[in-house]
Amino acid sequence: MKDIELINGMKIPCIGYGTFPSTDKLVINIPIAYKAGFRMLDTSKGYHNMTYIGQVRRESPQVKEMLICTKISFPSRIFKIKRDFIKWKQELGLTDEEPVDILLMHFPYPSLYIDIWRIMEELYEAGQCRAIGVCNFEVKHLKNLMQHCKIKPMINQYELHPMFRQVELSEYCKQHEIQIMSYSPVARMDSRLIKHDELVKIAKRYSKTVPQIIFRWNIQHEYIPIPAASKEEHIYENIDIFDFNLSDDEMMTIDSLEAGMRIRYDPNKIYGLKTKLKYFILHVVFSMIKMLKKLCYKRC
Repeated sequence: MKDIELINGMKIPCIGYGTFPSTDKLVINIPIAYKAGFRMLDTSKGYHNMTYIGQVRRESPQVKEMLICTKISFPSRIFKIKRDFIKWKQELGLTDEEPVDILLMHFPYPSLYIDIWRIMEELYEAGQCRAIGVCNFEVKHLKNLMQHCKIKPMINQYELHPMFRQVELSEYCKQHEIQIMSYSPVARMDSRLIKHDELVKIAKRYSKTVPQIIFRWNIQHEYIPIPAASKEEHIYENIDIFDFNLSDDEMMTIDSLEAGMRIRYDPNKIYGLKTKLKYFILHVVFSMIKMLKKLCYKRC
C-alpha cells in the first residue's frame, strides 16, 4: 500500500477507515481495521465517537500507529475552538505533546470559514496538528479562502463516487495540489451504483466486489477513499484492493458513469437564512474582538 504525499511533505495512507456512524463498536472494529492494514482513521467531534477511539488507543498500543483525521464541526463555538481542541486531543488519547495528524473544517460555514481557517493556521503553526484542510468546499469556497489566508488547504474531503465525480472541483484540487479525500465512496451502497451493469461486469472480471472496484478506481485516480464498515469481513474486503490494476479502458468506463447523483449534503443548501444570520453575527463579533485585542496590544 503506497502513501500519498501532501503539499507540506507529510505522507499519509492512500485509504482510510471511516468511523461514522459507529460509536462503541469501534472498540472492537478499530483493532480489526489495524490488523487488516488500515493506518488512518477518519472521525469528527460531530460523530460522537472520539472517546471510543481514545479508549482503543489506550487499550491497544499498536493502534497508535494509525493517523487520526478529525474535524471542526461546531462553528458556533468559534471563540472556544482552541480550548475545545485540547479536549479533543485528550478524548483521542493524545498527550499534550502529540499533535493531531490531520485537522479539517467540516463545512464552508457561511461568514465564518475564513475566521475558523485562521485559527486552524495558528494551530498548525504551533505544531498542534501536522496538516490542515477542509471538507465539502466547492471551487468558489477554495478560491475565496486562498485569497485571504496564508496557508492553503492541504486536503479537501468531499462526496465523490463514480456517479458523482464533481469533475470541476476535482480538477481544481489537482491543479492546486489539494489532496482529495472521498467520503461516501460507494454512495452508501446505493443500488444505482452498486448494481450498475458496467461495474458488475468489471467486478466479475477480477473476481472482486463492486465496492472493491470503486476503491481501486479511487486509488488509481489518487483520491483517498475512507470507507466505513462494521462487519469484519467487509473491513478486510475494503482494503483487499492492491493485487490488481484497472485498465485505462475500465477507468474510462467508470468515469463515464457520472450522473450528478449526490446522496449527501449540498454545502449550498444545508444552511437556512436563520443559521446564516447567526453565523454572520458571530463573524462580526469575532472580528470586533480581534480588532480590539490588536489595538490593546499596540497601546501596551
